[in-house]
Amino acid sequence: MRGHEKSDELGQEIPLFGRDYSWQERCRDTFINHIGEHCSPTPGAFKHPFVMEVTPSGGKTVGSLKIAKHIIDEDLVDYVIWLSPRESIKQGIEDDCKLVELDNPAKRIWDDPHIRVDTSMRSDFNRVPENHHGVIINYQSLDRMLGYFKMLSAHKRLAFVFDEAHHGAYDEDKGAGNVWGEAMRQCASIAHAIICMTGTPVRPDNNRVPHFRYRQVTVDTPNGVAAGYEIIPDFSFSYADGIAAGIARKLIFEHFDPYIPWQKERDGAVVEEGQGRLSTMKRGIAQRVKHKAFCPEQGIIDDMLQRAFEANRDMRAKGDDDAAILVICSNNRGDRNTIDQVKARIRKQFGEEPESAESADGPDAKETIRSFKRGNQRWIVAKKMISEGTNLPRIRTIVLLTDITSQLNWTQIVHRSTRNEAEDRLQDSLILQIDLPNLRKWATEIEEQINVGIEKLPTGRGEGDGEGDEPEEVVRALGAFLDEREVMMEGDDYTRYDGPATQLFRELSPETKQEKWHLLKTLRQGEELGLITLTEEAKPKPSPFTREQQCDGHWKEAQRKMRRAVKLVSKDGKDNGREYAYIFNRCKREAGMARMRYDELMRTHKDPLLVLEKLHNAATKVLAEAERKSKGRAA
Repeated sequence: MRGHEKSDELGQEIPLFGRDYSWQERCRDTFINHIGEHCSPTPGAFKHPFVMEVTPSGGKTVGSLKIAKHIIDEDLVDYVIWLSPRESIKQGIEDDCKLVELDNPAKRIWDDPHIRVDTSMRSDFNRVPENHHGVIINYQSLDRMLGYFKMLSAHKRLAFVFDEAHHGAYDEDKGAGNVWGEAMRQCASIAHAIICMTGTPVRPDNNRVPHFRYRQVTVDTPNGVAAGYEIIPDFSFSYADGIAAGIARKLIFEHFDPYIPWQKERDGAVVEEGQGRLSTMKRGIAQRVKHKAFCPEQGIIDDMLQRAFEANRDMRAKGDDDAAILVICSNNRGDRNTIDQVKARIRKQFGEEPESAESADGPDAKETIRSFKRGNQRWIVAKKMISEGTNLPRIRTIVLLTDITSQLNWTQIVHRSTRNEAEDRLQDSLILQIDLPNLRKWATEIEEQINVGIEKLPTGRGEGDGEGDEPEEVVRALGAFLDEREVMMEGDDYTRYDGPATQLFRELSPETKQEKWHLLKTLRQGEELGLITLTEEAKPKPSPFTREQQCDGHWKEAQRKMRRAVKLVSKDGKDNGREYAYIFNRCKREAGMARMRYDELMRTHKDPLLVLEKLHNAATKVLAEAERKSKGRAA
């Protein structure tokens, strides 16, 4: 590696049971409790829009759908218009509609309980829609469709939902703004409610986003400290909150510091030259030569791709078998397509075919992203098309092969990998970037939020936790049956040597006073060295229990042993939820369960008993280790 700062934290997953999305209900309830401020029977008469500041990948689309469900169910609006920054996000919103059901039968269309949204409305559409509760359009289309929506407002009560609303900038002092911002502002006069969503609370320029309330702050920009504006939200759910709720992954940053030669020219002559690590260069020189970091002759691209591949391979080996890598390229330079270049390097370096998506692909890009989301390919290469809003939870590594000067854009990109998918632990994701002051500063701010979130993690949340949990009779009986046929020592299984060792012990102990564990070890060592062969292995007794009883027994007995192990190793002798979660996660991985829960394992696995036997063996091993440590402390 060339100047690579490698983290020791990657893979140290924090155990956690259950992902808590209850913030969506709290957000909806906040809207309902102040509904007189955010929704009105007369268009444009509400006091102010409802603003949700929710961490990227926190599930804000479903949060908005739950608010939409309420105002549709309660007959407060007839039609909801979602605004999306790009075409590829539409499909994600439509998919999320399947997660929300209407309670009011009179509001259902064709007996479908879900909110039905139109994703293919043309900008020249001019009829009153009848078969949908709403539509999803891009911001680019809003200006052209304002006339249609004004016509529609005479027939239907409208609500607007602005996703990633920070894109619409409007300078109130000058009375002008970008096309998106001006169109957003005009929607207020025809809306009965407006909901704004953003994961980016600060805008570092003087242009405000329509419908937001602000307080003034100072922010760091590439050109120094400047005045900016910070959103005053009606509901906030930060990245730290997402960590604490188990729905956001922990981001791990690694910085690559290339060694770059440089020279300064004036009137065609070289007046100054030098070389060194990018991080040690003066700011002006670093800004001028940073693009050279990604020249093929520097080797940084290959190093970053290699590191991404290694991390992804480890993630897949630990059970996340569809973990993916997102590579973000720079814009084309001249006649070179950087996406094609990077894809060629991936093919040459790893012999794998990556996917790619860019705006120039048109409708094919949307289908590529949709296919990749549900597939198992390792690589997807893009520019900024997958920088925000695109829901690809299986991305766990991001490689930034471009310099990003906007914190807003950087934040949106790195958060493409923060949606936690594991049910029983807090995963991590890896971000690879070059070592520039602004990127390192932003990474430090993210790490501070992570620390706050980890401190908020509840210690008692667990699966199978609880003092005094006693197994039922069948489980207790099966546990005794299993313990009877198992011989565990120092965390290892010596069951197959128990019969011969018992015979030897009975023959030798009166004379040698030999302890049985010595014989067990001698037999195992002798067999491994090829000195002896066990010709007649004792066959396990047939189980008197049904297959379902055995599965249930293994599952509950394993949890009982893990709880016992936690109590033995804890300082106060109590069942610590976090330690139990760590042990439970470790045993599940050893058994090959990965993220599967018990009911899912029983429903989908071809041999759940084999997996649960492995889980029980792993728990028995953990308990043996805990007992050995406990005895050591006592001694």
